[in-house]
Amino acid sequence: MKVSISLSARFQPTRKKIFFNKKYHPFAVVICRRDTLASGGYGLRNNDGEIFLQGYTETIESTLHPYWVKQFQVKLKGPGTETKLDVHIFNKARKYDVKNSDATHAALSEDYGYGYELIDSLEGISIEEMLELGQSSYRMNDKNLLHLITETQNLDRERGYMKLQIRGLGLKNVERGLLQGLSDPFFEIWKSHKIGANQSAATPGVSGDAQTLIWSLCYRSNHIPNHVNPTWEPFEIDTAILCNGDMYRDIKIVVYDWEQSGNHRVIGNIRTRARELESRVCVHGNGDVSRALPMLSKGKSQGSLIVLKADFIPRKAF
Repeated sequence: MKVSISLSARFQPTRKKIFFNKKYHPFAVVICRRDTLASGGYGLRNNDGEIFLQGYTETIESTLHPYWVKQFQVKLKGPGTETKLDVHIFNKARKYDVKNSDATHAALSEDYGYGYELIDSLEGISIEEMLELGQSSYRMNDKNLLHLITETQNLDRERGYMKLQIRGLGLKNVERGLLQGLSDPFFEIWKSHKIGANQSAATPGVSGDAQTLIWSLCYRSNHIPNHVNPTWEPFEIDTAILCNGDMYRDIKIVVYDWEQSGNHRVIGNIRTRARELESRVCVHGNGDVSRALPMLSKGKSQGSLIVLKADFIPRKAF
């Protein structure tokens, strides 16, 4: 069985960190540990366990509330084996201070963080426990918040990837100031997750949805400077990441105005499905609005999204 895990975090910087480095440039490292249960179920046999590097997220610049696109696919070995995660978050804006760092932080920085400052870490997160909840929030060692969304991959659904390209048309300019120029738009795609009402909690930064519907980030585009009719680069995305193979699952496309400070402004958003994107591909050029997706913010029109390409490529079975 494979499990998909998405990460986000919320940092609480000290005054010193605010003064010298207003925001972090965080990336996360995920390490997987498997321990085999001893015979009779009493305790764990550490000598039968294995530890391996699961992978790294991308670095997000200038933020205290990172949402990483990278999703980790972890294979569970079934009964008799417990799988746990260690998560270490580093700040790419600053190398660690050898004189003022303790030995543990220094070792983690050297082993996994390329010598960068350790922001916070948490070890021994049980994947089996996370699966029961769907989402979990943890206080890390230095009291920062780590948020995880976990889901079992459905291998019986449509497996493959989608080739997508999207254009914005007539996006509302949300730049501010006398010398405002035009917006610098980029977009994100969020995947929906349904969890039981007794398990639900608000997902940080994603609001306005039903209590039992939460969202995880699965794609972020490049930003295009000074443009209200941007054509973003084409991209490919695995359907396991986009919608867990369910082409009728709700996804959300959110368009932002990029800001160097990291305080990106929302231009608008639409809710759709992978199957709908296939049916919305324009037929009369990249200015064709007959199949465009209307984008809203607080009930007001913010422009349109035109689907230039939406091809599903099934994965070949060998």
